[in-house]
Amino acid sequence: MKNNGYVYQNQITSAEAGISVLDFYARNYPRFSREQWALKIHSGQIFRNGKAAAEDESLESGDVLEYRRPPWVEPAVPKKFDILFEDTHLLIVNKPAGLPVLPGDMYLENTLLTLVRQKISPGLSPVHRLDRPTSGAVIFAKTPESAKQTSLTMKQGKIRKTYLALVEGENIPDSFSVTIPIGQHPHPVLKTVAAASADGRLSETCFRTVKRCTGRTLLMAFLKTGRPHQIRIHLACAGCPLAGEEFYGTGGIPQPNATHPGAGNFLLHAWRLRLPHPETGIPLKITAPLPREILL
Repeated sequence: MKNNGYVYQNQITSAEAGISVLDFYARNYPRFSREQWALKIHSGQIFRNGKAAAEDESLESGDVLEYRRPPWVEPAVPKKFDILFEDTHLLIVNKPAGLPVLPGDMYLENTLLTLVRQKISPGLSPVHRLDRPTSGAVIFAKTPESAKQTSLTMKQGKIRKTYLALVEGENIPDSFSVTIPIGQHPHPVLKTVAAASADGRLSETCFRTVKRCTGRTLLMAFLKTGRPHQIRIHLACAGCPLAGEEFYGTGGIPQPNATHPGAGNFLLHAWRLRLPHPETGIPLKITAPLPREILL
């Protein structure tokens, strides 16, 4: 089933003035090749100030560009989620692996955001996100006040997140920590992605072994900081990548030819949340049941 398409909009800055329409898209959105962008322009999908654009038009500061992406068939996703907690301020759900939280890439309507708004309330928004292959607890705010307070609580480090991770390998210590800094790393398609970086931001994850099995180990992961893809990067740095990891390789950087951080079907579960209620301050402890795939 096709979605309704989407309009991606950009406003040209003074620094971008003078370049052509084709140069703008080829430079800023390398996920498509220059030839692919030229084809989109020629087929009437790119507009400048409301009129179909030509690839060699010179842009001016303040111009509004639109990529009017035609409807497309989105990949199938699991659409069942369980409610873990709900009141007039918060909704916390157990997201299945394979379901994106927010629109992006090939997903526009097949998202947790769309499903929650359809089934619960159209005004809900997530306070945080998980990667598409990651399952587990996701917090939605029901009011602007609870969204503001919960986001502040998260920035202050008062929301404790515990993950369960199925990793490759058996000879893993009972407990260990990884403190490799995480920053931006060059990427041929996405320009930059989060990865291990000597000049990145301080990052720390603590791990504890839960159970060992032939060739794999189930770990509990405690986030001390909240960098993008932190658990995945730190496990790759430690030499025990997530089972199913296709993006991060040795040293916590993208593997050759790795196209997108959401690729693969790695086995990571946001298992437990501890947070103060945004209205009452009463501590909440939320546990998301494990999916069958991650059990040993």
